[in-house]
Amino acid sequence: AELTTFALTIDGSLNWHVGSGLRIAAASIAPNTANSAVALDAPYVLLTSSGGTAGTTGSSTLDITGQTIDVAGANFSGFAQVNLISSGDIRLRTPKVSNTIDSATGTSTYPDTFSGKLATQGDLFLQAQRIYPVSAVNFTIQTPSNVTFAAPPGSNTRIPLSAGGSITVFANTIEQGGNLFAPLGKITLGSTDATVSPIETQSVTLKPGSLTSVTLADTTVPYGATDDGSGWYYNASLSPLTQAPSKGIVLV
Repeated sequence: AELTTFALTIDGSLNWHVGSGLRIAAASIAPNTANSAVALDAPYVLLTSSGGTAGTTGSSTLDITGQTIDVAGANFSGFAQVNLISSGDIRLRTPKVSNTIDSATGTSTYPDTFSGKLATQGDLFLQAQRIYPVSAVNFTIQTPSNVTFAAPPGSNTRIPLSAGGSITVFANTIEQGGNLFAPLGKITLGSTDATVSPIETQSVTLKPGSLTSVTLADTTVPYGATDDGSGWYYNASLSPLTQAPSKGIVLV
């Protein structure tokens, strides 16, 4: 079954620290008053959304901080600025799926790639040692405003254990000053094609010291399995993979 979530409305300004993990599953996250300052902090943060597009612009700010931040989908409404700041990694993923078996054929009905999305109307700032999609997840970040990626000094830049995912960013301006990875996948920063996105990117800046990488180098990453000794499958047994995922970087 599809994931169903409901809107989360935050009443006024809030400064909330959770001692272990903070997991938010919401169709959207929004303040109910203007100029609110919302700060959420936990060692582990998981954001999950059932999808959709972000709502309205606003004047409030949202800071989400943690040691690890997993984004399995997020829609922010009413915020002028959203900051996701991790002292470790920001992992871009999809809501959990369970293997569904077709009772007639005995095969899995799930695809071998998945999608995730983060949408807002205001500026977006993401800082982490590494930012990357998990295996086989095509993740989109979208805002008509500006997106900034950053990394703290001395960050871990080892290739993450991920393969075949992608990051696509649609925004007015994109400043890449962080460490973006999509091993054996694709990173797309910006678009000027209205048939692809209504958001036309004005500029993409790669700052000194930033890292934008799709290489797998010599890293070994578990990816799929074989049941019959001849075909290779990822998450589904309907049809084998015809080739390894391709990689590329697109800058507007």
